[in-house]
Amino acid sequence: MPTDSPSDNPPLNREETSWLAQYYTSSKTGDTAGEEGGDAGMQLPSLFQLPSEKYEIGNEVGEGGMKTVFRAHDLNASRDVALAKLREAGVPSRRILRFVREARITAALEHPNIVPVHEIGADESGRPYFTMKLLEGETLHSILKKLDSGDADTLRKYPLARLLQIFQNVCNAVDFAHSRGIIHLDLKPANIQVGDFGEVLVLDWGLAKMMDQSEALPDWLREIPGKGMIRGTPGFMAPEQTKGEEASFNERTDIFALGSMLSTMLVFKPVPAKSEVEYKKRGISPALFAVVNKAVANEPGKRYSSVRELSSEIQAFIGGYATTAQQASALTLLWLLVKRHSFVTLLITVSLVAIISILSFSLARIRRSEQRALDALAHVKSEQETSRQIGLIAAPRVAQQAEDRIRALDYDQALQSLDYAVVLDSDLESAWWWKGSLHLGRLEFDQAVDAFDHALKCKYGSQNHETSGSDKLSHIEQVARKFAALARTNRGVLPHAKLAELVQDINSAGRTGWWYRSAALGLFFQRQNRNAPDLNLIEYSLGIMNPDEKDLIFRHQDYPDGYKISIKGAKVESIMPLTGLVVTTLDLAGTSVTDLKWLRDMPLTMLDLSATKTGDLSALYSISTLVELRLIRWQHTGYVPLRPMSQLQRVVVARSDVAQVERDLVSHVRNPPAILGE
Repeated sequence: MPTDSPSDNPPLNREETSWLAQYYTSSKTGDTAGEEGGDAGMQLPSLFQLPSEKYEIGNEVGEGGMKTVFRAHDLNASRDVALAKLREAGVPSRRILRFVREARITAALEHPNIVPVHEIGADESGRPYFTMKLLEGETLHSILKKLDSGDADTLRKYPLARLLQIFQNVCNAVDFAHSRGIIHLDLKPANIQVGDFGEVLVLDWGLAKMMDQSEALPDWLREIPGKGMIRGTPGFMAPEQTKGEEASFNERTDIFALGSMLSTMLVFKPVPAKSEVEYKKRGISPALFAVVNKAVANEPGKRYSSVRELSSEIQAFIGGYATTAQQASALTLLWLLVKRHSFVTLLITVSLVAIISILSFSLARIRRSEQRALDALAHVKSEQETSRQIGLIAAPRVAQQAEDRIRALDYDQALQSLDYAVVLDSDLESAWWWKGSLHLGRLEFDQAVDAFDHALKCKYGSQNHETSGSDKLSHIEQVARKFAALARTNRGVLPHAKLAELVQDINSAGRTGWWYRSAALGLFFQRQNRNAPDLNLIEYSLGIMNPDEKDLIFRHQDYPDGYKISIKGAKVESIMPLTGLVVTTLDLAGTSVTDLKWLRDMPLTMLDLSATKTGDLSALYSISTLVELRLIRWQHTGYVPLRPMSQLQRVVVARSDVAQVERDLVSHVRNPPAILGE
């Protein structure tokens, strides 16, 4: 090995070419000072000399302060490589050590984002050299200069998302080096090579430092040539690096440089990290600004603890999540949630706006808007946390719509709404009670039991909530269990003979609210009377549901167009068992019936409410077939409730009331009915 001589290594005036900057940059402060002397006792590496015929040296592609880089053809591997060797044969030992040290460090870091070293050796004259991958593309520094100048092709090729992807590749390389106990200490855009096909490589490990736990190099190569001097690139050096405090160098020193590099990538040029002006000009998110500021904190303890943590912040931003450095408010978190699920949010917003607008018009429009809302909510079901949050808000409203439909005897639509409600919020207790009641009315006993179990779980939690198994079934869920067992023993079908018993049990389950039992019975009678009317069951049920009337009389006649029904009994209050029955003539004179909602959709032509106290006639307004209404000795003051009933042709009252009926109706109705007195 030749001896060192300062005169053999005169300083060069020629600057490096941009291509050579891929491998080695001379921007480090104090690059050569202090290296010419102090070589006594310096231990140099032993390098094996390789046959000169292995490489076919081509043209020079660049040179730096101490080395020249050639394009060479590896005859053994039949490929082009970059061959770097010391520029002069007689150089100080420290430069040789530094040259070999850089090659050894780079060779020790085998990672897809670190330039690979193929071989290290000495030529026939004893000069050390090493070969690397021959790089294509350009440096990140060059790319950023083009972006800053507004180059259209570069702006199109490198949007923010691509730049952040490049940064993450750099983080991957540095994180890998840190895991091997090596810190770079000269991270900057000029040391990042970006290939034409997505390659990202971190170069120039000449200033790298071995941390105590590193086993990447032997002890004789751990010493940094020129130790104690300030080395690095201004603008990318951490405060402890600018002060030369080598003992405090660690992973966070590189994290500062990565933060400075990220800042440069965001605004295309170096700017003070704390300044928001350039960030705002470029429209950079405050989340990225916060990440940069945390990475370049003056105190190392306030920076990210690892490169992986910094990279995770960038990944969170790319994925549409808040960064920890941002310390996002609840409003910001909500906005990010909306952006991540923009399509679903758009559907929900449009649906809700449609619902609110249409509610002010008509029932028909409300139903159409409800369907849109339910369609949107069906999409929301596939979402995880988003669907849960939106569902908790929407479920009570959907359940309330179901209750309104139950009151209107629209049971099938009500059950469909309840199905949506429990999907949106599985802890909505009232929806499960309604759902179980309707399944019981449809004789779907297993589904009723399942719904009641959910309701009890909502009410009592995971503790044992089995109800009493006594002979007297006081809870509606007990009724469901009893008849589910009966149906199973009969191949899923309830024997017809048990229908009266079912009515009796539901009506008697007094520990459950009447509104749930009423829904079950109403739906049961509606379906039973439409499909296979059983007048004996109706008569029996009237007796059960009017227990105070001991002398109830139920008469019926069957005509081709429907039944003619007469119910007598002063204490008869409920006519629910008639729900869904095709009745054309109904005589309720003298009863105590007040709730006429069970007559909805009946094809009535004549209704006798004489001597009753029924005041709410709204259920009759939609019965277009009703032509005669008998109200003799009607126990209600005034006949104003008859005004909306434009379908009436005759109103029969007591002779003494004819004048009042005429006053209340004739002058207020366009086509008043004939008013007859008896």
